[in-house]
Amino acid sequence: MNRIFEIENAADLALIHGPQSRNITHLQKTLGINIADRGNRLTLSGPEPQIEKALQVLKNLTQRVKKGQDAGPADIDAALRFLNKTRHDGPMNQDRLN
Repeated sequence: MNRIFEIENAADLALIHGPQSRNITHLQKTLGINIADRGNRLTLSGPEPQIEKALQVLKNLTQRVKKGQDAGPADIDAALRFLNKTRHDGPMNQDRLN
């Protein structure tokens, strides 16, 4: 499966990538997917469930950098833990967590 994630702001894109693209590399290794970038687009390739998780993480990272917060591998891991927990808890408990 291939999906495209587009980031409007080049400065945000640089922060999401992180130094030496460490955030993108971490996300790829953690989820076993491939992420290619061209301009302000990231093309994600891999199994659908992993791509969906990656898209949610990228949305989370985008929100963080827009708020002026850091975005690093630890934030990726935290977002993935949250996604995994809410999927195991189900929708009723997910509302409780927000």
